[in-house]
Amino acid sequence: KKRFRNSFFYQNFSERSRFGGNLDSIDPILTARRGEIFIKRYLECRDVDLILVLDVSKSQLFGAKFDLMCDCAENILKLANLAGDRVGFLIFTEKVEQYLEPRYDARSIWDILKNFQRNSSSTDPLPALNFLKKILKKSSVIFWISDFIYPNNSYRKIMRDMCILGRRHDLICLQIADSLDDCFCLGDACFFQDIESSSVALYKGNCSKYSRYLRDFVASKRKNLKMDMKQIGVKFIHATTGDSPDSILEKCLDKHLA
Repeated sequence: KKRFRNSFFYQNFSERSRFGGNLDSIDPILTARRGEIFIKRYLECRDVDLILVLDVSKSQLFGAKFDLMCDCAENILKLANLAGDRVGFLIFTEKVEQYLEPRYDARSIWDILKNFQRNSSSTDPLPALNFLKKILKKSSVIFWISDFIYPNNSYRKIMRDMCILGRRHDLICLQIADSLDDCFCLGDACFFQDIESSSVALYKGNCSKYSRYLRDFVASKRKNLKMDMKQIGVKFIHATTGDSPDSILEKCLDKHLA
């Protein structure tokens, strides 16, 4: 048995060759000993802990981000149950709201969030990152699903902790964005409200110019986040509410198997 980085185990054994087989998979030792051509076949024996990290802060309630996040988590949960993996959940806002240990046949995400009440409205992923570093002793697969709208003053600490977590585990970050994040009104006056702090700001002037500035700012932040994730070696996927959960699941599997 040979251990891989994503904690999969592969067991190889030989069988008799069939027509059309790959020449690179021929077992030379057994072929020379038996006098017949034998090829190697690899079976994947899964025994993986999968952790779904969900951001349930109030910024997720803007648009349809929360529903898409739950649909993606539900698809990953169903696929893991079919594969026989253990699935755990970590729900956070500015602190760890709830943690469920990995287990077989985990509950649906809708059942978990049905009676869930937020104790905080702001967002801070640092407590969740520190909690995962302490609690996870075995190499696991972590799906971090969030909109990644985090405080700028702790951005470097977040990237540092994600880099440390990505070295020990297979960390896949899925950013859920809404199409309304890039659309702003084009009138003479605009009201902006922070959904987490409930603060309201009024802007007067040329809102078309201001909306273009905000659109460019959001695009640059998204580009910088993708580059930073690539530099620290963390797999990153960007998805919008216009994408289907099935297509997002295919992207997650491609990143996990890459």
